[in-house]
Amino acid sequence: ELRHAHAAESASHERTLADLRESHDRALSDLREAHANDLGTLKEAHAASLSTLSEAAALEKASQEQTLAQIRDSHDADVARLKEAHASTVAARDAEHEAALGDRGAEVAHLRESHASALADRDADVARLKASHDDVLAG
Repeated sequence: ELRHAHAAESASHERTLADLRESHDRALSDLREAHANDLGTLKEAHAASLSTLSEAAALEKASQEQTLAQIRDSHDADVARLKEAHASTVAARDAEHEAALGDRGAEVAHLRESHASALADRDADVARLKASHDDVLAG
């Protein structure tokens, strides 16, 4: 009877052990499946995050390029305005210079005429004085 009780207890032990192994294997399988699912979810989330970061970087780069293009356009417009203003200033100064030279030329021509007229008057006075002197000496 002791053997029979021992055999029954051993059989019960074996069934309990088999049940525990089966339960353990199921739990391990469930954990592996959950781990695989979690890993898949993490990979998807990581890929989505990388995609979002990549899109954000592309948008930032496009924004920077647009800003740079606006700065270049503004700079080019400023340079064009400065060149135009400089050319206008140079043209105005050239015109003033030409006008001043023209006025000087007229003054010089007038002075030459006055000088020539004064020389002619002096020559006429000298000729009269000489004639008068010659008359006095002859007379």
